[in-house]
Order: sequence, then structure tokens, then C-alpha cells
Amino acid sequence: MSVIVQMPDGSICVYVKGADSIMLELQDPDCNEQRQVEQIACQVGDWAEEAFRTMVFGYKELTLEAFSQWMSEYEAVVEDPAQKELRKKKQPNRIDELQFQMESGLVLQGASAIEDGLQEGVPEALAQLSDAGIHVWMITGDKVGTAKNIAVACNLLKLPEMKLIEFTKEAIDENLLSKGGRTEDLTERISPSAIQDIEWRMMEAEKEGDLEKANRILGEFEAQHPGLLAARMHCEALAANIVNCESEMKSKPMALVLDELFIDFLALSCRKAFLVVAQSCKAVIACRARKDQKAKLTRLVREGNREVVTLGVGDGANDVEMIRAAHIGVGIIGKEGTQAVNNADYAISQFRYLTRLILVYGHHEYRGITLAALLIFYKNILFTLIQYLYTFVCGLSGTRNQSYTAIFWYNTALTAFGPLLLAVFDKDVTDANCYKFPQLHRQGIEHRLFSVKRFLVYMAKAVYEAVAIGLVVNLTMSRCDFPTGTLDVWLYGTIAVTINIFVANVSASIEQSRMMGVTVFFFWGTFFFWLLLVLFNSLSLDLFPDYFGSFSLLFSRPVFYLVFLLATVLSILPTMMLKALQREWAPTLSQFIQDVQVRGADADAVEAALEDMEKNRSLELELKTMKNRPHDAQVPELMNVSPQLVEDMEKELERTRSVVLNTVSPSTDAGSEPGSLSFLRTGNTQRSIRSLAGIRALTICDQLHGPSYDSQSVNGEAQQELIMKINSHSWRSIAAPSKMDQLKNQILEAKPSTILKKMSQTFKKTDGSAKSMMEAQSKKGLSVVKEMEEEEEVAKKEEAKKEEAKEEEATP
Repeated sequence: MSVIVQMPDGSICVYVKGADSIMLELQDPDCNEQRQVEQIACQVGDWAEEAFRTMVFGYKELTLEAFSQWMSEYEAVVEDPAQKELRKKKQPNRIDELQFQMESGLVLQGASAIEDGLQEGVPEALAQLSDAGIHVWMITGDKVGTAKNIAVACNLLKLPEMKLIEFTKEAIDENLLSKGGRTEDLTERISPSAIQDIEWRMMEAEKEGDLEKANRILGEFEAQHPGLLAARMHCEALAANIVNCESEMKSKPMALVLDELFIDFLALSCRKAFLVVAQSCKAVIACRARKDQKAKLTRLVREGNREVVTLGVGDGANDVEMIRAAHIGVGIIGKEGTQAVNNADYAISQFRYLTRLILVYGHHEYRGITLAALLIFYKNILFTLIQYLYTFVCGLSGTRNQSYTAIFWYNTALTAFGPLLLAVFDKDVTDANCYKFPQLHRQGIEHRLFSVKRFLVYMAKAVYEAVAIGLVVNLTMSRCDFPTGTLDVWLYGTIAVTINIFVANVSASIEQSRMMGVTVFFFWGTFFFWLLLVLFNSLSLDLFPDYFGSFSLLFSRPVFYLVFLLATVLSILPTMMLKALQREWAPTLSQFIQDVQVRGADADAVEAALEDMEKNRSLELELKTMKNRPHDAQVPELMNVSPQLVEDMEKELERTRSVVLNTVSPSTDAGSEPGSLSFLRTGNTQRSIRSLAGIRALTICDQLHGPSYDSQSVNGEAQQELIMKINSHSWRSIAAPSKMDQLKNQILEAKPSTILKKMSQTFKKTDGSAKSMMEAQSKKGLSVVKEMEEEEEVAKKEEAKKEEAKEEEATP
């Protein structure tokens, strides 16, 4: 930000304030002492580590002639439509060049630091949003140190529980220097404008259709800056590990920290990989972000993953672009003006009120709208199918049996109030429990309330009820005696529509979580309104000659009430029974909470149920991710996913044991059966255990299941102790969580090569087609394990060298 001031003596001064990373680049080296610049940079860094918000100030003196010349040129380009269009497209233009010219060559005046404390309830609000399954990204203009400290203070960044991934100038440069990089290659020397220039050049090449030129531009730029190349390769490697379900990527929740340079570069060079890494992180902290970068990150997530819904929240003018780029914008009324509020969809006075907006109003409204939509589809399908099924009764003649009165009033007054009142007034849980159990919000994220499956369930319900109503009316009323001789088409339609309206309104009432007076009033009110319409039609011979006398004809006969009761019970009873069984045997979290509210159930039981649901949810996601993907199926991953998976593997081994014994002679030397492993590798594709990496875990698993090993043939005391412990436990006991937790760490401590070598010896004694296949897999496994062990040794040596270097530096 800058301001131009004319002094009393007629001279012109330009005063500029901004972030230290920008201001130190704009300063004039000839007018500032190097010691003073370094002192300001050091002091600002110290303040940032203490979570202060910093600002650097500078000025520049101009002559009146120089200012007049600059002003005349600036006024001309500001009015130039071509330059304005270029600036709007974020392309090089004279407007930005003249602004940079005025703000460069500054004399530094000093720096300031202010403590911008967190609002009340921010840490608690972020914790609730995280529990609700919402990924929180903190996009700020603060320095890296300040942003990290603020993130720690509000519990967004939890160290050391989280694995920290940093794409910042400091982190990349430190890594570059540790590997022998040159100081002239450091990323701190790269200006953010250089990335923008490369982006513009690549955009021009892509517009021309020359993708090769665009890639060449990026490649040449990376060749000049090895730090950026290393950052891109590291990001792509992380994304590959995440996609391939590497277990080490799941051992800890991850947090991503990046600054303004890498926001632009990673989004430009490896957009998809960057998005994969960012969305896999529990928290993302973007530092030194400009207002256009805030919007860029929001659009990156919104356009990169169509399944997500983004919400942008901010309180200042710099947040306007981000708020407008998100699906939903929330503005906070603060001290920085009302621009954010004016451009937002919702306005709140404090950040902590965001939890009420999302967890309370969001939950109730989403549930109400989804139920209303499903019920509207359901009641229309029910109404239409009853008429459609009647065509089979009348020989496919296309005769209409419903009056225009029923067709007109059905969706306007007779069945509209049930879904509408449900959406507006009904609440499955109280507001307090929405706060207490933010996991309720995941029902929307995971599409549990509205999905294709749930839609088809309601459509199947409508089909069944239409068939039930049609059959009951046709098979009973058609056999009754009427003054006209038989049941005519209009009487048939009146009976069917009467039952239809009652059943549709009862179905809406069943979906309610609590009985409300307004719903009871409209339920019976709409039904009696329909009876009045039938009465009016039956009394008007001139207007409705076909319905004249139908009211007295129907309601005076006891058989009508019997048919009405029978059709209603056959239609509604299955739904009520299924709902009762579901509530008893597979209750949802909302239903558990309702038990607490209504019956006074134990709150600890709800917490336990919540933990079970969380485990089941994690299991579903894990198995979905593992399916049809090559991955490192290590023992802790398999055991942590599900003991049930282990038990299923045991059953499959048992089922194939008899077949295997007929084709492959079991070895007395070791407890592994190549035939069993071959079966699992080729047949159990649903578990995604068919790759080389999977052989490692299955080898250990099969050893646990089979005969005992000869522990004396294994070298090493640690491995002998391991084999003895393995021999002393059955496969079923390993599936138990208590035994699993005790042994999984011990299994990891043993080198995988020990077991694979033993397997290799067994394969050499094996006959049949399994021999060559499993022997090849064993050799590949040994080579992979050997490479892993060599990499571990190299890493340990490098770590030891670093420790020695630190000790030497610390020694005076």
C-alpha cells in the first residue's frame, strides 16, 4: 500500500508499507546500509516467531517534474481499454509497471509488530469443524513463522502428532544446501513476479495450441532454478505414494505449509499432484498469500474435485476474491470494513458462529431438504403408477380414472404440506447435540441422506404401494354390488386417490422425528379437504355428472372402509417394520442421540457407538482405497484395517487347504504353503492382495497360520524370539485386537528378508506350477527388501553425519 504526499515546500514523497518479503526487494541498496537491512529482516523474523503481525515502512522523494511526468503517463494508461483488459487478465501491462516504478527504490524507515489475538472460541470451532469431516485451509498474508504459530495456537497444526510437509523458500533452500546446492540457486532469489511471467508465457503458448512450447518454457525455467525442480519432483513423489496407498503416508496425519512462491509454482507445474497432496492433508497453511492467490487456491480445489463443496470465510477486502470464488461465501463483520460481508452469501459477527451456521443450520436444512425432495418424488411416482397400473385393468385402453379435481389439487394442497412442513420444522436432534456431536455433519459429506441408493429405495417403496393399492381396490371393490351393476371407472379412481392421499401423508408423518401440532393439523386437514372435494363433486350434476352421488354411494358401504383399512395397512406396514428393524439392529448416529434425548439413555453408549461408526467409516474408506490398487500391504496395515479381514483370509485358506494338499506337498521345514499363497494372490482380487508388495504380508500371515518353524534355522536372536512367539499363537488369536496389538510391532522389528529367504528355500522344494511363479516372486521380494534395507542404512549414515556436523559446530 502506498500514498503520494506533497510537502509544504512543494516536494513529493511516496510512503509505502508492506510485507518484509516485498519491501526488502523494493528498497534501494544505494540508500540503505546493508547492516540496517539485515537488522530489520532479523527483527521481523524474531517477531514472526512470536506470532506478531509485522509491517515494514519505506519512503522515496521525488521532484515535482518527475512526478508530473509519471502522473501524466499513468493517467493515460489507466484510461487505455487495452491496458485495462490486460490487467484484468493478469497479464503484463503498463499500469502495473508504472505502479512498480513508483514504489521501487525506497529508503527503509523501520518495521512494526502488532499482536492480533485470536477471537474467542476459534480453537474450539476449528476442532469441531475438523471432527465434522471438514478440511480447514488457512490462507493468510502473514509470514511463514507467524502463520505456523497462529495455526498451532488455534489447534489447526498439531506438532509433533502431524507430519509436516513444507514447500517454503526456507525449507527448500535448506534441503538444497544440505545436498550440495549453490547459493545462487536458492529459491529466495526468485521473485514471485518471475513465476507470473512464466505462467503468462505458458498461457500464450497454450492458446496457440503449442503444448510442447509451454512445457519447454517450464523446463527451461526449472533448469535455471534447481530448487523449484526439486520441489515439483518431491510433490509428485508424495502424490504417487498417496495414490498407491503407501502405509508410511498413513501413519500420521499430514499438514502442508507453503508460501506465495510455491502457491503459484506448484499450481502451475504439477496441478493434479499438488491437489492430491493438499487434499490428503489434515490441515493446509498457505502463507504470504496475495488476494489473487487466495482465490486461485479456492478455484483449484473447486475445479479439481467436483465432489467437494468449498466455503470461503474472511473479514477483509483481501478476502473478497476468495469468497466469490468459493461455492459458499461467509463474511465476518469486523474492523476491516464491510467489503467481505457485501460480497458474501452469509454474514456473521465472529468466527465461532461459523459452527452454528454449518453444524446446526446446515445439518437441519440439509436433512429437511433431502427428505422433502425424496418424498416429493415418491408421492408423484405413487400417484402416477396407480393410474398407469389401471390401464392393465381396462385392457390398455388408456382410460383415465382420476378426476381433474384430484390431478389439480394433489400437488398443490392434498400432499404438499407434509414434505414442506418436514423440511421447515422437523429436527432429528437438538441444537445442543449438533454441537456435541459434529460427526452428524458427515452424513451430508458421505451422501448418506441423499444418494442414488436412497432414491431407489423411495422409488421401490412407491412402486410397491401403488401395486398394493391397485390390487386391493381391484380385487375387492370390483366384486361388490353397486346400483349401476359394477364398479365404474370414476368410483375406482375416487377410492384409489383417497387411499393414495392418506398413504402419502402417513409416509411423510413417519419420517418425522417428533410429533408437532402443525403437522397433525395439516395431515387431517388435507385429508378432510379431499373428502369435501369429493362431496362437492358428487352434489353437482351439471359440473361433474360422472361423480354425481358418488360420495353417498361409497361412504355408505362398509366394504369401502374395509378396503381402505386393508390397502393402507398393506402399504404402510412393511415400511414401519423395516424402519423398526433398522433402528433396532443398525441405528444411525442421529437415532442414538434421540435415545439420549427421549429415553435418557447412557451418553457413554452414544460415545462408544460413535467410535464404532468412525472405525467402520475408516474401514470402508480403507478397503475402497485398497481395492484394485497396487500397494504396500504390510502387516500393520492389514491388521489395522480390520480383524475381520484377517478372519476372512483364514476362512479362504481353510476352504482351499484340501485342494492345495492334493497338488502341492506341504513342506516340513517351514510353515508356508505356496499353493495357498498362490490362491490368495490370484483369486482374492477383491482384497487387492495380488501384487509383489502383498506377498510380504501374506507370507507372514501364512506362517502364523501354518505349522511351526524351526527357530534354530533362523539366524539372529531377535528373529528366533520372533518365530517362537509366532509359533506359540494361532492365527485366530492374532485376529483378536489384544494379541494383534502385542505382536504387530514385534513383527515389524524383524527384517522381512529373513522370512522371504525362508520362503525361497521352501519354494525350491515345491513341485508344480506354483514353484516357478512363487520362486520368482520371492526373488523379486528379496531384491525389493534388500533395496529398502540399503536405503535405510544410507539414511542412517546421513543422519549420523548430520549429528556429527552439528556437534562440531556447537563445539567452540
